[in-house]
Amino acid sequence: MIFLYLAIICGAAYFFILTRPESNFRAAAKASANVLFAVYLLSTNGPLLLIATMLIAAIGDVVLAFKGERRFVIGLWCFLFVLILYSIQFYQAGNYAVVQDDPWRWVGAVLIVLSTIVLLKNLWKPAGTLAPAVAAYSAAMLVMGLLSLIVPSPMVFIGAALFLTSDAVLAMETFTLSDDQPLRRVTGFIVWGSYFIAQWVLVLALTGAF
Repeated sequence: MIFLYLAIICGAAYFFILTRPESNFRAAAKASANVLFAVYLLSTNGPLLLIATMLIAAIGDVVLAFKGERRFVIGLWCFLFVLILYSIQFYQAGNYAVVQDDPWRWVGAVLIVLSTIVLLKNLWKPAGTLAPAVAAYSAAMLVMGLLSLIVPSPMVFIGAALFLTSDAVLAMETFTLSDDQPLRRVTGFIVWGSYFIAQWVLVLALTGAF
């Protein structure tokens, strides 16, 4: 459990250096939580797919810790793989019967579909040449979100919803907010908070810890 606690501490500590200038230290600090989640899973014989998910997310964290379109595209690919791996795990753990038994899951599905449509509509023009890549990523987000609803544990849906929230806010920040807009002062904290908590929740939910 020590590695889990260390991951939580590192994830929380990153809030205090989030606004610092780009550096290798900040990139390493950003990735440390996911690396430690992976080490925790290894130490507890956790699922290999989940370990791979954490490590690929850590690579994406490092890449996106620095600005630049090329790095953004590489980061996009990393997290596209993360979404695919989560989708596979949700499908493996899923049980379609729970959808019939829990009406809230239908509400969740509608909200995910509508949110994806609104997000893509708002990003299509600002994304420019990256619009097709953003559309593909949005489709992966949609699939991941919907598959989270077939997993019996509601915590999986909560984790997925937080993960998708982080992605959506990051996309809006990247493509629709200029550097001098006041909203940028808080978007970074929203992105990191929802993403880090999502990873924490999904690690525990997919290993049956709660």
